[in-house]
Amino acid sequence: GGFGLFTKLFGMGIDNVLCMEVIKADGEIVTASRCENKELFRALCGGGASNFAIVSNVTYKLLPPLTHYGDFFCKLAVDPTMPMPPDEQFRNILICLFESNILTTKYFGGFIQIWKNMSIDFWVNYANISLEDVQRAIIDPFIDEIFKKCGLTVRLSVNADTTVKSFGLFASTFKNVNGSFGTNCALLSAQPNNTMHESDKIFTPNKKRWWTYESYNDYILAFGSRYLLIDDIRKPVDCAMKFMTILQDSNMMQLEISKGLYGADDDVLAKNAESIVHPNVRRAVGLVYIRSYLKDFHPLLIQPFRELIKVTLKYDDNTDIFNDMAEKSRAIASSTMDDNEKAIEMKKYILEKGEKSRERVYRGINTMRQLFDGNSSYINHSDTNEPFWGEVFWGRENFLELIRLKNMFDPGDVFNHKYSIPLSLPVSV
Repeated sequence: GGFGLFTKLFGMGIDNVLCMEVIKADGEIVTASRCENKELFRALCGGGASNFAIVSNVTYKLLPPLTHYGDFFCKLAVDPTMPMPPDEQFRNILICLFESNILTTKYFGGFIQIWKNMSIDFWVNYANISLEDVQRAIIDPFIDEIFKKCGLTVRLSVNADTTVKSFGLFASTFKNVNGSFGTNCALLSAQPNNTMHESDKIFTPNKKRWWTYESYNDYILAFGSRYLLIDDIRKPVDCAMKFMTILQDSNMMQLEISKGLYGADDDVLAKNAESIVHPNVRRAVGLVYIRSYLKDFHPLLIQPFRELIKVTLKYDDNTDIFNDMAEKSRAIASSTMDDNEKAIEMKKYILEKGEKSRERVYRGINTMRQLFDGNSSYINHSDTNEPFWGEVFWGRENFLELIRLKNMFDPGDVFNHKYSIPLSLPVSV
């Protein structure tokens, strides 16, 4: 389907497709659009990759340039010195989040990381709304509620320097007295309008990019997701308790507010309703996923011992799982084994530890699945062993239609993979 950063403003990727050139299972090349080969076009708009045809060319509707752009970066954590118990503080922080309009405004995109250690990181972008309106209507009310419900003070720094070509979430203008970002601090920055669309823009040279921490070097151990629906956050206390329950078996939950359409304008929602994506997308304020990765690990490749000792966990507690890694690597390094044997022994150790992380995270995924039963999942961010996956990814009515379309366009089941649309309804669905 394709979620962008500002899905609630512009719709999903499929909502902006005008037509496609496709190669059908029988080799015929056709054009699919809302006017030509309409059923094939509908199947391709949200029906999952490699199910009906090979898409060789796409024509997209162009969107108007943004009028404003900026970032909201915030780190929140409980204060153990306060009279209110930490778990009660954390629950109240979550309640403030669910009651705020951060999750429902169409102007926001990005993600929020909610950690087991009772802290929250906001990595949020905004567009087509001014910095002043963001602060007045969204950020200040949220910060005020944090103080009212938890007694926590959030220090906000606003960067609106129009002479600085800043971009993204990693601006460093707000520091604690010790020179680093700290607990309960926030940065709200604006991208200057007069430089936003320059073709020769020079970005901050030391800026991190998403591909520096989400890359091919990550080996996924466990991954599962569920949409967070508007009905869920309308019961903020109940929703907060569900999150805290899930976190007992997972180090971190990521809520990506770009992956949902609740709060979008009616025309955006109407266009999306023409697609075959799960209807829950239009009621979702975002997508919650839980995961565990081994960083810089390639299980199918031969990696030397010197590389394997650098492997770490992402999104799970590395120090907890690999608590004896230093001792293990020293023992292997000082052994009489040759380099190949050392690598084999180290790889075995990493896989055993990875399995512990996988088991733990899957407990969290299963808990999330039970507590948010019926919320559905996004096919591109899903568990590879998702039960009842057809209904979970598309909804039963859409899934039945996709089976009918599969029989129409690929009766020989040429496009076949684990999650390809079947020719008949699976017994397990």
